[in-house]
Amino acid sequence: MKKKLVIALGISALALGLFVTGAQAKKVVSPAKASCVQSAVAKRETATIAAFDLYTTQMRNVLGTKKEALNSAWGKTEIAQRRTAINSAVKSFRSSRIEIRKTYKAAQKAAWNLFKDEQKNCGTAGLQEDNAGQTEENLI
Repeated sequence: MKKKLVIALGISALALGLFVTGAQAKKVVSPAKASCVQSAVAKRETATIAAFDLYTTQMRNVLGTKKEALNSAWGKTEIAQRRTAINSAVKSFRSSRIEIRKTYKAAQKAAWNLFKDEQKNCGTAGLQEDNAGQTEENLI
């Protein structure tokens, strides 16, 4: 009975992928490759931070412009003029927001593409963990 239980547990663990093979346990990255990837990651992250800084600065400016335009619009006493000014302010904001977002996403993509090129040069392009965080970062 104990032997059957041990075999069943072993098969269940194997089916779940809980055993590490000898090849997996010995997989290492050389210090030179690790250092190379560290450099590539630093470049990618620095570029991403710079892109985000630009994005937030531009958005802050556009929000300030919208604030002033709406304030001016609400200073108009004629309803038709006020409505036109408000619609213009919102349309201008929307257009600017879309362009700023496109610029940010392009810079973000460029940073990751540069990283992937450098990653290939490091000889680690096949490692899954090298791309960790890209999906999460795309949510920004």
